[in-house]
Amino acid sequence: MKDDEIMRCPYCKSENTKVIDSRETKDGKVRRKRKCLDCGKNFTTYELFEQRLFRLDELEEKVRKIEDIVKHW
Repeated sequence: MKDDEIMRCPYCKSENTKVIDSRETKDGKVRRKRKCLDCGKNFTTYELFEQRLFRLDELEEKVRKIEDIVKHW
């Protein structure tokens, strides 16, 4: 879920929800059991986290750019 997305109850569309249980699934997702605090219904969400791997040379280049910016600031 992105930072600007709000978890809403699929039944009443309320934003007032609570995570009851979180578990990682075999395929790397996170299953969250949630409860709507307004209508009282339970629902489940599955979240997949995106990981970005950088090659070492990409990181070194980014560090050099930051160092150049700091030198000239």
